[in-house]
Amino acid sequence: MNWSWSNWIMDFLLMLQAFGTALTPGSDASEFDFNNNGQIDMQDIMTFLSYQPPLPEESGETTSISYINKK
Repeated sequence: MNWSWSNWIMDFLLMLQAFGTALTPGSDASEFDFNNNGQIDMQDIMTFLSYQPPLPEESGETTSISYINKK
């Protein structure tokens, strides 16, 4: 799965909204029922959290060691 951060956050919010409720086949949240038990549970959330997109690499002087050493 390949998410951008904005899509990942929106999908995570959808998952949280559906947490603990029975899913109907074809519902938007049913694609996140990773263990196929018919509801979003803690195992599904833990699986989804493992799919977080990587953090963007920051660039600039504030992240360089030379900036830290100047303080």
